[in-house]
Amino acid sequence: MAAPAPLPPSDADSDEAPLAVCCVIGALTPGGSERQMLGILQQLDRRRFQPHLFTFYRHGSLGDQVPADVPHFCYEEQVGPLQSGWIPGGIQRKLSRRLAQYLVEQQIDVVYDRTFPVAWVTGPACRRTNTAYVNTIVENPYRGFATAAGRGRWWKYQQLRRIYRHAAAVLCVSQGLTDAASAYFRLPADRFTCCYNFVDPRRLERIDHAAAIRRSEMLGKGIDAANTPVTRIGWGTSPCRVVAIGRLHWQKGLDHLLRAIAQLRSAGLDVELQLVGDGPAAAQLRQLATELGVQDKVQWLGWHSEPIDTLAQADLLVLPSLTEGLPNSLLEALLVGVPAIASDCDYGPRELTEAGRWATLVPPGDATALASEIAEFFRDPTVAQARAAEARQHLRPRFAPELACRQLEAHLLDATPPNPGASFPP
Repeated sequence: MAAPAPLPPSDADSDEAPLAVCCVIGALTPGGSERQMLGILQQLDRRRFQPHLFTFYRHGSLGDQVPADVPHFCYEEQVGPLQSGWIPGGIQRKLSRRLAQYLVEQQIDVVYDRTFPVAWVTGPACRRTNTAYVNTIVENPYRGFATAAGRGRWWKYQQLRRIYRHAAAVLCVSQGLTDAASAYFRLPADRFTCCYNFVDPRRLERIDHAAAIRRSEMLGKGIDAANTPVTRIGWGTSPCRVVAIGRLHWQKGLDHLLRAIAQLRSAGLDVELQLVGDGPAAAQLRQLATELGVQDKVQWLGWHSEPIDTLAQADLLVLPSLTEGLPNSLLEALLVGVPAIASDCDYGPRELTEAGRWATLVPPGDATALASEIAEFFRDPTVAQARAAEARQHLRPRFAPELACRQLEAHLLDATPPNPGASFPP
């Protein structure tokens, strides 16, 4: 699918009513897609769009970040608890019927969502109401779909194929994902378009502030390396501080990182690990750390609403994921100027780092290779520091909201009638 033309300048005095856009997400938990959705709600041009938010579950710590002018409908708060029954798909049908009702009541022009589980709700609702629908794929379907589908996998696969076939636009957060989605769902390549995530201005401001602090601290130590932010290795007797940020889930490959830390400790390297996040694998990972004898070298920090400060204090970010769409933690590390090592998994890290230009890539699931690269960084961090500094200058304009959010707005406008491809067939 060809990218829509850039938006013309806004006319603040236009009499044309803004489009009603309903953004749909499962819950406001502190994950990458949830943060991105909140950024979209904050950044949509109010002269063109009136955003709404529809969520399924009441839990989540990011509710206070929903803009005050955005109507928010939470199913569990306004209808009742969602409980699984013995009939597969019961929750999805309940949600889809109520969402369809909301679309009609609020006269929604276009619906936008992210993630496979949400698409199973929004797709049927949009088809029922003939509402324009735009979806973003954020993870590798070869791994992520099976995890999300659970029971009724074949039926859900066919449902997603139908949804993507008739959606006004299906966006992917990396170019690699567009190719993967086309192959996995057996649909033409022009059904999928790359539209990168963006860093919202408030978060970007914190990132810029953190980068400035790193630079100031470096100069305070009397170190000047052609504007290269220098890590804290060699600044005293403190250990090398490695940080990993993300959901504690098997897809994130954190068990391999723990094994790499154990290897480094056995080799006599003074390294400690900070894990920012929570998730279903937390107990198993804690147990593994104990079995490996590194429990006293791992700090379990849980979810942080703003992990930038922790990231800025790190010597090195490690992303050991087995699969990624476009990893926000890696992007933010490079924007702060923190050196990074990432697994060369499908599809985001290679694309984001331009095949290892901005960060070191290692084979996914290989703890020994990961330990080797961390040890190399420990011995001489200057190359990684220089690459991180250069990455910040290159990536910051590319992922600023002025470009990426405007591209999403163009897709939303292009999706709505009178565009003949904008909505589902009856």
